[in-house]
Amino acid sequence: MIEQWIKEHPDARLIIIDTWAKIKPHLRHRAGNTGYDADYESISCVKELADKYSICILLAFHLRKEQADDPLDELNATSGAAGCADGAIILKRARGQADATLFATGRDYREEQDLALSFNGGLWSVIGTVEEHTVNHERKEILDLLREMDRPLSPKEIAETLKVDRNTIRQRLHNMEKSNQLKNTGGKYTLFQH
Repeated sequence: MIEQWIKEHPDARLIIIDTWAKIKPHLRHRAGNTGYDADYESISCVKELADKYSICILLAFHLRKEQADDPLDELNATSGAAGCADGAIILKRARGQADATLFATGRDYREEQDLALSFNGGLWSVIGTVEEHTVNHERKEILDLLREMDRPLSPKEIAETLKVDRNTIRQRLHNMEKSNQLKNTGGKYTLFQH
């Protein structure tokens, strides 16, 4: 059916199947086959069509609830799905949040992308890498606390208030002092006045 649609719409450049689980073929279990084999085989049919007609066919998957060190392990599929595909793009956003992350990897990427996004006015905007955004968010928490308290605070006070390890806070404060965000006044930190 997909191939017939492509033939009828030769100028089409993108097909989105949302979600793959709704239409994926249920392959018969064969001796020695694994879930990986089944996922790889079912997606290879789609990949063949994409290659044959030079068209992008994007398959939407849900993510598992559990987080993983490798974003591809969060797909609600075996690693056979990602193994067969030319690439993977994973968009994650907590329910009710405007910020999200976008991870992308694949044959056409020189290097993996791990971006922080913001959703505003119906549009997504890249606000930096996930690492930069995390660092900025962590620093913002400290700056907001110092503004709120309106007095110098020790690393211990900051760590206890923010419920963060004291050594982590010390390192963060040191880096913020080096970048002229904070001023160390006798072991207590205050906002740097530009």
